[in-house]
Amino acid sequence: MKHKNKLISIFLFIAAISTVAYAEPIIKDHSEITGAWLLEMTALKKDGTGSNKEVATWDFHPSGTVVISGYNKFLKHNTSLEKTYKVTEESVIEVKDDSETVKYLAVEKTGNKMILKGPFGYYFFKKK
Repeated sequence: MKHKNKLISIFLFIAAISTVAYAEPIIKDHSEITGAWLLEMTALKKDGTGSNKEVATWDFHPSGTVVISGYNKFLKHNTSLEKTYKVTEESVIEVKDDSETVKYLAVEKTGNKMILKGPFGYYFFKKK
């Protein structure tokens, strides 16, 4: 019985590792996100609980530029920031300006909806 349990455990472990290793990336390249995306809300959890309403547009250009515009709740006025971005093999969108690079992991993308996980939680987008 012990050997059977060990074999089952080993099989499940190998199955779990192989699933992770061959998982299809959510975003393969920049063409999948090119265009304007409305940032509808941010939240600490992926299910959107405790969300904060946002009013911003992230416009991803094929050239590798993203323009983030809208109401900045920290500065308390409208802003427009131009940054560069790239999509890595791991479905990570790296947004860079002169002072920093911020990484956002694409956790979900279906049709006109996209959820990114950033350093401060989840970002919920809808394609414009």
